[in-house]
Amino acid sequence: MISISDGRDYVHQGIAEHIKVNEDRLVRSLSVAGHDVVAGSRQVSDNGLAVSVSREVAAAGVDLTILHYAVWAFPHFTMLAAAATPSPLVLVSTIDPVQPGLVGMLAAGGALDQIGRGARPAVGRHRRPRPDQRDRSARDRGVSRGGVARLDLRQGWWPADGDEHRGGQY
Repeated sequence: MISISDGRDYVHQGIAEHIKVNEDRLVRSLSVAGHDVVAGSRQVSDNGLAVSVSREVAAAGVDLTILHYAVWAFPHFTMLAAAATPSPLVLVSTIDPVQPGLVGMLAAGGALDQIGRGARPAVGRHRRPRPDQRDRSARDRGVSRGGVARLDLRQGWWPADGDEHRGGQY
């Protein structure tokens, strides 16, 4: 997982903790659901980090790369990250009335579409996985070494009660 941020230093400094809190929730949620999560060592807030953090995560041999958007993020960071990792991409955003992570994720998805590098979006609030979803193997969840046959992040990350997923398939 790679968390993408705003590229302006003075803005990033003010939102880094918000990104970290959301990243930690997502990592915890995915781990409890049975996923082995490799999180980037730093939040991406400049071009160099976009490449180096992506290479670091890719070097771990991940099955897919989650690009996490808790705030507005510069779309070109996503482009650089995508170029530095060969794995399938999933773009994940929280829904927050204060921080426009969803907007950052949509901008990043549009940029990836323009170059033909597809990614699946997932939007919602972090929730603990249901007990019946905790013991499923990666293969049962549709994740296999070398690719993703079908990924359903709702197994460890889905909308809060009353929320609905809208649009696309994830």
